[in-house]
Amino acid sequence: MRKGNVRIALIGLLDESPSNGYQLIRSIVTRSAGRWRPSAGSIYPTLAQLIDERLATIPAGDPERRHRLTRLGRAVAAEQRAQFAGLWPAEPPSPASDAAHLQEICRELQLVAARLTDAAPPERLVRAASILEHAHHELERLLRSSTQESR
Repeated sequence: MRKGNVRIALIGLLDESPSNGYQLIRSIVTRSAGRWRPSAGSIYPTLAQLIDERLATIPAGDPERRHRLTRLGRAVAAEQRAQFAGLWPAEPPSPASDAAHLQEICRELQLVAARLTDAAPPERLVRAASILEHAHHELERLLRSSTQESR
């Protein structure tokens, strides 16, 4: 994707809902059916530029640091709606892109778990382990049901 597309994508996505950088990256990967995986190195500088241009803001006290469009930002989003819609594939995702998306989520999960391990207090680590154990059991159950269906 061209650099200008990052800006159009961020403005369009923020017009739909306030989001932080991580959420915006995931939205782009999902909407593009895994074909576009912008890096944090392209997302965060563009968000900073939108703030500098007074198109977006992060409200004070928002613990998730979700960016929101300003009135001016919403006006720009309205002007760019057709360009925003043209960024995403018209056809539904293929099974290969679904598999790529699942693998991307697993990589992101590893990164978040590593950050938690480095920074979280013990009670948060216990909670994180519980969440991951639950997800593991659910995925195992899904695998078992898929295996039984294919027989």
